[in-house]
Amino acid sequence: MNNAQTIVNERKQGKHLSGKTKQVTIHLAALTRVEYSETVEVPVEFDKELMEEIVLETYDAVDGGEYNDDMDFWEKGNCYYEEKNNG
Repeated sequence: MNNAQTIVNERKQGKHLSGKTKQVTIHLAALTRVEYSETVEVPVEFDKELMEEIVLETYDAVDGGEYNDDMDFWEKGNCYYEEKNNG
């Protein structure tokens, strides 16, 4: 994996530059999903509407600490840089 400084060094090669530098901070963000699943037995007579109600009630009842990372979902978030003040 290349870090930002390695990438900068690669981009500098073969270019005529002044030699002066400035500091920047690169911020990267990714949106991931967490999920919770639980297998339960329900009567076969429970219809779609009742099951959807149970899903919503379960969502409200489950503590966030019970969720697991879903590593199949990964979306680029807000990525940007900012110049650091020198002084």
